Amino acid sequence: MKKSFFDTIPGVVRLDSRVAIYVPSTTDIDHPTDNRRQVEEVAAKLSAMFGGATATEARGYWVSQSAGLVGEAVTIVYSNAAAEDIERHGAEIVAICHKIKREMKQEAVSLEVDGELFLV
Repeated sequence: MKKSFFDTIPGVVRLDSRVAIYVPSTTDIDHPTDNRRQVEEVAAKLSAMFGGATATEARGYWVSQSAGLVGEAVTIVYSNAAAEDIERHGAEIVAICHKIKREMKQEAVSLEVDGELFLV
């Protein structure tokens, strides 16, 4: 990796990877629900793994096998970390996605790692 100006500043820490979990706002495909508990849980778990997390609101669209095009509010909870730390916590991250999928009765939960999207 090429050194940047920021690598030369004493005390600056490079966090070169990002993991994001997309928390839906619906259950059973298209029934609106309050996702605050899931968002807080994801933020707490990512913060415990990587020292912090950020949540941002977005609007997502996807094609359901049973309902066609579905649009919904989503909360993207993400952390930046060293790549090896994300890799080390990979199984825990996927387990969080499986829990959300089960609790919120989703066909899949989106997990993004360094710009690559995985449907869990």
